[in-house]
Amino acid sequence: MLRVHAISPTKGRVMAATSMLGGVGAAAVAIAVFWWAVQRLRRWRTAVRLRRIQAYHASLRAEVRMSYERIYTRCAAQPAWSSQKLADMEWAFAQIDHVLEKRRLDDLAEVGRTVPPVAPPVVPVALGFTGVVALLSAALIGS
Repeated sequence: MLRVHAISPTKGRVMAATSMLGGVGAAAVAIAVFWWAVQRLRRWRTAVRLRRIQAYHASLRAEVRMSYERIYTRCAAQPAWSSQKLADMEWAFAQIDHVLEKRRLDDLAEVGRTVPPVAPPVVPVALGFTGVVALLSAALIGS
């Protein structure tokens, strides 16, 4: 005698529900991981931009400082230069230094304005946790 095993309608619905629950959980976890990766990439890019700006301004300041020292030593060696002229030159280079510092701060502020703030991780953590719970529930119901 040939027996046919039929799946009860209730068992079929449970299997479909657990499959859907598992899919929803997997999607929630994937979204949370994607959000986390995007935030890490944004932080990394911002850090790279800040390092480039700092390096540029450090090299610019070193170049100005070397020029200042070269000119100052050359002028100080000449007897015709008075102490007032040297003081005026020091003042001029202090103004240049001030302008460079102001520009450095403006560039750093520009990075802060152009990079949107990193959102708090409340939403992806909640989404990921919900996804993990859904996956565990689907695994427990399905077994």
